[in-house]
Amino acid sequence: MQISTKNIENEKARNYYSKSGLMTDVEKYADELIVLSPDIGQLCELIHGLLIHYQTGDLYGVQLPATRMDEVRTRFVSRIFDNILRLNPRPLTIVRFPQERHIGCCRDFATLLCSLLRLKGRPARVRVGFANYVEPTTDVYCDHWITEYWSDTALKWVQVDPQQDTVLREHNQLAFDPLDIPDNQFVLAGVAWLLCRRGYGSPTRYGYGPTETGMWIIRNNLLHDMAALNKIEMTPWDSWGLSDPPYEDLTEEMLSKLDAAAELTIAVDDSFTQTRTFYERETYFRVPAKVTSYTLRDERTTAVIYE
Repeated sequence: MQISTKNIENEKARNYYSKSGLMTDVEKYADELIVLSPDIGQLCELIHGLLIHYQTGDLYGVQLPATRMDEVRTRFVSRIFDNILRLNPRPLTIVRFPQERHIGCCRDFATLLCSLLRLKGRPARVRVGFANYVEPTTDVYCDHWITEYWSDTALKWVQVDPQQDTVLREHNQLAFDPLDIPDNQFVLAGVAWLLCRRGYGSPTRYGYGPTETGMWIIRNNLLHDMAALNKIEMTPWDSWGLSDPPYEDLTEEMLSKLDAAAELTIAVDDSFTQTRTFYERETYFRVPAKVTSYTLRDERTTAVIYE
């Protein structure tokens, strides 16, 4: 029986995403975390009790201290756990009060779930794109990060939003199960990019919010999605390669590279080897040792990624 190239690529992808990467390595906490249930819903509930989104303090009845807001720029999951224990030294398997949780963003919810699944050897990856349910009063698909995990039962990748707890489900008026996001609720950055590049979509439909949209944001998310597919889950405030120059300054060569990247991120499982080769070869996309990183006050800094 001949095994198809597509099946081989799919198997390579699942094997790759079942192992921790630079950002998701939590080996120092493995003995404590390995006992967690493999159930996706239960893992998400735990994460709800460890993290709080930096913009949602009011929804949980707390005022998040301005002095702690830089927590949101923590890249390594092990350091997120370090901070959670600094705030409350109880075991990581116990949920915290909102004021004791690590202040993060959607990237952190997605990356924590990815990290916990990989610790158990389950294929998981962070995806970057745009959701139409995080700003329910507008028709804009807003910047959002989620988790994909491989289901041996369904024989497919399932998209999960581990940020959507009971409070956010009500606030965002969710009419679907965030443990299995429908296709029409989340658009991958690569899909948004190609739709707009080919004239089938409008860049004004995708952005950081209803007042900040455009191709430059789609471009940024595409680079982040490509990096995440190569197990380098950066923060939304990090910039490198083709996300550094103003969008208007991109050359045709650069735009063509972005087109190629978009196609690979959409079909990563069928073109896994090609995606990995593209990322390693293209300095426009590969995350360097140092990147530009912006604070929440929009101050430009330099961050060291590789020690």
